[in-house]
Amino acid sequence: MASFASSLGLRLMGFCGVDDSISAEHLQMISIHYPWVEWGILFRPDKEGTARYATSAWVDKLSKINKDTGGLMRLAGHLCGSRCQDVIEGFNTHSHILFLHSLTVTFFLQAIIHLLDHYMRKVLVEYKSMPRKQIM
Repeated sequence: MASFASSLGLRLMGFCGVDDSISAEHLQMISIHYPWVEWGILFRPDKEGTARYATSAWVDKLSKINKDTGGLMRLAGHLCGSRCQDVIEGFNTHSHILFLHSLTVTFFLQAIIHLLDHYMRKVLVEYKSMPRKQIM
């Protein structure tokens, strides 16, 4: 498989949405045998514990397993929903986010889109509430 990935110019292959239904130990074993695999963890507070959104306890377990074996696993976080805003505003309410191998560009693009959407809605509300004479 490594030669297949190399022939495509790939450095990593990501599998996103690992959650409590998957054994963290199995992910570790796969990572040891296939170091080019990256595991994507979705962080969204209102979906935590549902399919594709791991619980904090499971993420803590994965983090510990990875740390105990020298950090060999490639782990990427994908911030969704209000978690984007939390990170942009400097809130780190979940320390397990710090163990991630990489923060993918997806975070920042989602966060920027989220912020732009928030501010555009605010501007639109203010615009609609302005007297017509002020607009012109």
